Amino acid sequence: MTSTAKKAKEATAEAASTGAEVKTTMQVVKSEPEAEAKQPETPKPTVQELKGQICDRFNLVEKHDQLSGQLADLKNFEANITNDARVRIENGSGRSFSSADPAAVRRQIEYCRQSIEAQIKEVENLIFA
Repeated sequence: MTSTAKKAKEATAEAASTGAEVKTTMQVVKSEPEAEAKQPETPKPTVQELKGQICDRFNLVEKHDQLSGQLADLKNFEANITNDARVRIENGSGRSFSSADPAAVRRQIEYCRQSIEAQIKEVENLIFA
């Protein structure tokens, strides 16, 4: 017998000996399984939306391939660089500046590599987004 049932029995016996009226109530508690958390249904994309996503990913992959090729070319150039390498900068109007300074050539190569690597990371983030 549970302690609650014993207390109820003792209270009934005491009330009966004194002639008092005893009212007892019982409560049945059922444990219900917790309701599973329902996730809101996401609407299925349309065919046009899927085509757009595929096209966007394809373009990003092409851009990634192009940038990866540029980076490979730059690394190949850097590996085979000689002391007679030159840097040439030209603007849209045809004016240009060139330098054969080895430090300037190395700095330009490093700048190009950092720029291309940053663009590759950006494209990769967009591909996996």
